[in-house]
Amino acid sequence: GHEGAYHLFSRARRLQIDDSVRTDMRESARPERIESYLGSFLSKTCPGIINHDDHRIVTSLTDPDPTPGRIPTMICRVAINGGLRHFTFSLTRQSTFDGGDPRDNDGYERCWFVWSIKPDDDGKSKRKKQSIKPEKPLLERKIPVPA
Repeated sequence: GHEGAYHLFSRARRLQIDDSVRTDMRESARPERIESYLGSFLSKTCPGIINHDDHRIVTSLTDPDPTPGRIPTMICRVAINGGLRHFTFSLTRQSTFDGGDPRDNDGYERCWFVWSIKPDDDGKSKRKKQSIKPEKPLLERKIPVPA
């Protein structure tokens, strides 16, 4: 199932997912609804990511000088099925427990979790590429001369 994928998401994203699948705010998010929602959502937004055969992290990048007080972030590019598809994962690092809600003291403090996943087609998109005209050499430019 997609239960493993659910646990890769950050605490904040899991709360959003839970809120999306509840029919009534008083009920708990049922695992079968979460699984159905994730399967549908990931199939639509990231075709090919579910039931892939293999994966490899191609690159990862963190901010070398993060803004104090902001949640640390990391970007990873992941190849699946031998590089036939690529996805960009945005990760956030869980904060340390600050003594607030006891549910936040879950043992995953300072771990990296998925915030978002986006298809990354490696430039093989069907969109038209923007044509960039090279700048004319300096000698061919018409330079206005002051009167």
